[in-house]
Amino acid sequence: MRSAAYPVYRSSGLDWMKEIPAHWEVKRLRYLGDALIGLTYDPADVVSEDEGTLVLRSSNIQNGRIALDDNVYVSTKIPAELISRDKDILICSRNGSRALVGKTAKIEGPAVGSSFGAFTTVFRSKLNDFLYYVFNSQLFTFQAGRFMTTTINQLTTGTLKDLEVPVPPAQEQRAIVGFLDRETAKVDDLVDCKSTLLRQLEDREKSLITSSVCRGFMRRKSTEFAEILAAEADIAREYLRKHITKLVLTPKQIGDNQVFEVSGDISLFQGNPDVMLTNSLEGIAQHYIGASISLAGVILDPSLPLAA
Repeated sequence: MRSAAYPVYRSSGLDWMKEIPAHWEVKRLRYLGDALIGLTYDPADVVSEDEGTLVLRSSNIQNGRIALDDNVYVSTKIPAELISRDKDILICSRNGSRALVGKTAKIEGPAVGSSFGAFTTVFRSKLNDFLYYVFNSQLFTFQAGRFMTTTINQLTTGTLKDLEVPVPPAQEQRAIVGFLDRETAKVDDLVDCKSTLLRQLEDREKSLITSSVCRGFMRRKSTEFAEILAAEADIAREYLRKHITKLVLTPKQIGDNQVFEVSGDISLFQGNPDVMLTNSLEGIAQHYIGASISLAGVILDPSLPLAA
């Protein structure tokens, strides 16, 4: 969507930004708010979640949002100004990766009231709804990048305060923020939808792989069973004795002879309750398939000698 152009523009006075609407101003960040270096703490101060205060770090900045997946909590005295407030902007100000320096996120919701670590900086201003989008634009990344060298990946508070940004009147700031909030929400919804579809495809792929592997395993088990039955009689009898799960002998008269018709089930598996510990594939097949071979129409003549 392209917005209507402003009627009058003027030079911004900056070599990296040509023109701005005539009624906008260009100001250094030091005149719009304050930059605060994060908390320094000792590794011995790190405690469990229920014993300390959350300290936000650069790893908590994910795609312009605060992610509370990789958290550190400390038990130490924290100055009041280093307790985060609603809409504070958290900035990664030092990192081994140059690409991560300057990444930002707005502190909101459950992250409010936390502290922030020494490798981060918080920018605190009444204009942060608008400045959040400035910090996530090329206006910010271009200026911040000019002050970093190949050996030092750091954005100092002095450098941050000297960065210059265009500032529209408050009413226009609110209009710009409202528009960008709506448009980014649409993008977020599309990303969430795509992520859900990818997870569903991944789950389906895993299911198909598991099904294929189990079928291959079952074929091998069936072949193994057939080979054992074709082996020596003593081996076959011992195998059947261990794998019979149900055996029914039904008296039946055939001519002048009294015989038994045999029915039942022979399991392809050992029926070991700890099988998942020793053979996970067999355990999966046993749990979900429970495969067995049914006996039917087998005739046993009691007049014939039975082996022990």
